[in-house]
Amino acid sequence: MSLVAYVTRKVFADGSDEIRIKHNPEITATTIERARKSRAKNKIKREQRRVNLERKLLTIPLFDPNYIRKRRIIEYELQLRDIQNIYRSARRSRQNLYDICRCNDFKYFVTWTLDQDKIERLNDNKVKRKFTQFQNYLRKKFPNMYYVAVPEYHKKGGLHFHLLIGGVTMDELKAVPALSKKGRLIFKKGKQIFNVERWKLGYSTLSVIDNSEATKHYICKYITKQHYDDRFFGKRRYYVSKNIRRPEIEKHCTTPEKSLDGINLDVYLVSFADISKKYAVFTSDGNGIVLPDQNTDGVKQDMAEFTAPTIACGLSAATSGACPYLTLRTLDSTSSVKAFWRKAKRVFKQAISKTKREFKPPHEDYDVQRYEEQTILDEMYANMAVSSCANKISNE
Repeated sequence: MSLVAYVTRKVFADGSDEIRIKHNPEITATTIERARKSRAKNKIKREQRRVNLERKLLTIPLFDPNYIRKRRIIEYELQLRDIQNIYRSARRSRQNLYDICRCNDFKYFVTWTLDQDKIERLNDNKVKRKFTQFQNYLRKKFPNMYYVAVPEYHKKGGLHFHLLIGGVTMDELKAVPALSKKGRLIFKKGKQIFNVERWKLGYSTLSVIDNSEATKHYICKYITKQHYDDRFFGKRRYYVSKNIRRPEIEKHCTTPEKSLDGINLDVYLVSFADISKKYAVFTSDGNGIVLPDQNTDGVKQDMAEFTAPTIACGLSAATSGACPYLTLRTLDSTSSVKAFWRKAKRVFKQAISKTKREFKPPHEDYDVQRYEEQTILDEMYANMAVSSCANKISNE
């Protein structure tokens, strides 16, 4: 199966850019048709599984002493979702939000909460509708205003919103200093807190942004908290205004040998690289300054291996004494045999924990063929590592 290098380049408003390169099997009409058939087959399996569980739920004897426990187990299985897909969706949302934040200069960090006496805040549809109406009102009144907003649930179940706002002044928002019950000014972590009088539906806080980079990471943190919250499944994880600035994205395909063409390692920093999985991320601040010491010699050597020809199974050839699935670092040939085995034991322990974490036994609605292929690859990686370790000891 031939490999193709998929290159994605993001250009941000400040001139900086980011390049992601991933070597994957080429997408052909055959692979698309196979994926379509697999998707249809998995849909049928999921439906059959749901019908069987509902039938099993109705067959539990009412006078069974474990009736409640058995019923809860089946109801939980009926609500099971593909956790990996949910995690990937939240991760994409977080990355997109951070890219948007990098392209805009925000001035204020704002929080909108809702009063139960003014709106039924436990009703998500009503809360989101009121939030949208208020944001549209601000946008019509102040056309230059732009914002990003992330919803979050209270411990009591109500929604509130965290926003980054720019293009508007505090006077236009009618921001007044927040006062405590004793009439004193409120400060939080050295920052003065203000209230926004234009927000009439509940409580509000506003603070001026000092560290923009930290604030961007802070608001993206709320999407991380949404990862496994089923209340966000299939719903919007963040909101943005129509006049928000986004990065320019360029995508193209090329051969793996030419994937690094046009990327000067003295200008671009290798932010992340996994040679075994053929994935790398390059970043540049856009000023074009040449820094020969920006990437170490080891990183440049790994990049040469990154574009090296691959073996038949689509994986890069492993260097002597290294297991491509376990680690990128080669084993130290100058260490003693005892130290070598200690290191090998630690590497195998990490691999086992990673395998248990990422490749769990499939449910009925998982792609069984894909799971079996991954199991074959895992066994091949382990055999490669064991043979490499044996050769290493015999040479010493």
